[in-house]
Amino acid sequence: MSIENALKQLEAPATWAEKILAIRKAAEKTGKHDLHLVKRNLAVGEEHMTYKDHTEFGCSCDQQYIFGEASHLIEERELPFDEALAEVRVDQCLASLGWAGNGGTMFCNADPQLGGIIDINRQLNKWFVVFNHPDLDLKEDYDTREEAFRAFLKVVDAKYQAA
Repeated sequence: MSIENALKQLEAPATWAEKILAIRKAAEKTGKHDLHLVKRNLAVGEEHMTYKDHTEFGCSCDQQYIFGEASHLIEERELPFDEALAEVRVDQCLASLGWAGNGGTMFCNADPQLGGIIDINRQLNKWFVVFNHPDLDLKEDYDTREEAFRAFLKVVDAKYQAA
């Protein structure tokens, strides 16, 4: 995937699959009880789709219906859904570009020109980017993983468009 396509992927509307991942991730952040509730509601939706048709409920696909079975929990349990959705989308975009994560915050790509590290300084609660290419300087002080990733894409894109 190219940098241009990565940016387009970030701008595209979230898929239902991404929303399902995000609601789970949001529930994980708030505790075991919330995660249990989300998993249970998603499982109910999955079970319904074994014998019902999503079109009966005005849904475009099974995943939309499944998400709908748990979506009320976002408000009821005050889940940080938007934050989790942004993380899921960036994580998937990073993975499509060959980046690997540790399951938490740090992402790495060994490519000598298009790779680097995106991570968070936990003491400052700020994200930073380290580039593998020696001509590119460290970038830091981003509030979110998405901001850091977008900064990475912008710097790398500028470097190789100018070249």
